[in-house]
Amino acid sequence: MKLDEIRALCPGEGADANTLSAALVTALAKRTELAERASKAEHARRDVLGADDKALLSAERDAAQARLSMDRVDAMLSTIKAQLAAARGRETIAALRADAAELVNLAEAVRAWQRDQYPGIAEAIGAGLHVEQVATTAFAEFHARVDVAYRDPAVREAGALGVELPALNGIRPSLIFPNWQRNAVNG
Repeated sequence: MKLDEIRALCPGEGADANTLSAALVTALAKRTELAERASKAEHARRDVLGADDKALLSAERDAAQARLSMDRVDAMLSTIKAQLAAARGRETIAALRADAAELVNLAEAVRAWQRDQYPGIAEAIGAGLHVEQVATTAFAEFHARVDVAYRDPAVREAGALGVELPALNGIRPSLIFPNWQRNAVNG
């Protein structure tokens, strides 16, 4: 294999990981091919009694050329592997940067929600808790007044109150937001 052909196995600096992976596979295949060629030539060289000088010298030259090409391909393999590792590193960093950019966008979306939506929600929750507290206090005070009033025999003689009050049950803000405090989420 000629030196230019061996150099051409490496796509060069800046190549992407896929290109370098393909180059690595190709270079490994060339190395295997050269190893087989060297082995065959060395085997032919062992036939010192059966081959003429020209054939032996040719086999020796072919084996030496194949070994030299293998050494060069090995050097190129080291270069390709180093470039492949660097390319994978660059591509990983690029992917992480793209993911980080998306996180920046998501964080901005949360900040926008906190800025634009949260104040209204916080106000609505606070208003709901206030209304519930006022109603709970009013119900308790009313029941206390009724209890005190019906201790008086004249009120008991006047008859039943005859008013049906609704219960404060169901979806109550204090049950949904038991730990709510105003400005619970800081923007």
